[in-house]
Amino acid sequence: MNAKANDNVEHFLSLRRIFFLSFVISVGFHLLFALSFFFGESLILGSEKSPMTPCLERAVHPTVSDTIHCADAQQVGSGKPMKQRDVGQTPVKPKKFRYGKMLVHIMLSFLLVFALFWLNRELLGVKYTKRWREVFFVVLGSILTTTVLSIAFSYLIVLVFDPTFPDSPFPFRMIRDCLVRDYSLMAVVVMACYLLRSLFHQRAIAVENEALRTENIRSHYETLKNQLDPHFLFNSMNTLQSLIELDTEKAGDYVQQLSSVLRYTLKSKEVVSLADEMACVEAYCSMMQIRYGDSLTTDFQVDKKYNSYMVLPLAVQGLVENAIKHNVISAKQPLVIRIATSEDAVLEIGNAIHPKIKDEVNDGIGLANLAERYWLQWNKEILIRNDGDYFKVFIPLVEKQ
Repeated sequence: MNAKANDNVEHFLSLRRIFFLSFVISVGFHLLFALSFFFGESLILGSEKSPMTPCLERAVHPTVSDTIHCADAQQVGSGKPMKQRDVGQTPVKPKKFRYGKMLVHIMLSFLLVFALFWLNRELLGVKYTKRWREVFFVVLGSILTTTVLSIAFSYLIVLVFDPTFPDSPFPFRMIRDCLVRDYSLMAVVVMACYLLRSLFHQRAIAVENEALRTENIRSHYETLKNQLDPHFLFNSMNTLQSLIELDTEKAGDYVQQLSSVLRYTLKSKEVVSLADEMACVEAYCSMMQIRYGDSLTTDFQVDKKYNSYMVLPLAVQGLVENAIKHNVISAKQPLVIRIATSEDAVLEIGNAIHPKIKDEVNDGIGLANLAERYWLQWNKEILIRNDGDYFKVFIPLVEKQ
């Protein structure tokens, strides 16, 4: 567990939202609690009589005389002398509903729910190595917080509303009832936190997907424009014209490779297999080798077991094109481009640096564009190393789902 946040909890658990949810949950829970017992009493204590003993039956709906007779009967059974009672004695008044006490309960529940939301916000903002650890810390922290606050609030209620405390018996029943209620509130808070985070993730994924589609369209357009750039076509046509005059067989190969590159460029896919991408790269490198001859060499060391892995379209081809565009290629300074895979499913594209005196403006995919597209698509980063003599780019390969 480290301190780096894996979720932007401020978005789905802001202080304003925590305050609002705490108020709604605490008030709504107590209203539902009170109404359920109010209507439940009428359902349980109905008018239908059941076979009871006279005293037990009268205990459900006691009258004044019933109270006297049952009390006298208890005194006779216990051997105590009976006391004369007035028939017109005023019955004991039922206890009234205490609105002030309910208001105090609501306020204390609000504080408890607010504390639980804040605690879950802090715990969900920590990056965990495994999901079960997150659930464990969230549940354990919520239980401990609920237990401590519930017992403390129970004592506070007893101190405020029971003037006989501490002479009265220990309020086990009061604490038990508060714990049952507060554990129910805790379950509601934990479920609400995870539900809010799930909804936030769904909305964030929808926004990222839309951004990804927009970025792919823009990137594909820029790549297509770069491939069909007049300068690119002009050089290609000049090379083709020279080849037609000198070697018609090479000219045919050049046209075939050029058509393969243009056909692959025109495909509209968000991701492609490494095998398809490398086929385009090989066609492009063959076309460039016809143009530069032995001054350009490509070293492919791609393991076939990664052929089904996924990459972004024109990612590798764009890096090869940039290497050719920004480096001197001559018999004295030949350019060697190496493309290889590693055991940890990473594709390495590298070349020695021989910068041109007047470097061309890079209007292709670009490293920043490629890195942004990789992050939007898979939340993965590309690694770039440049020590001044050798330039390397490491592209993660994604296993096909």
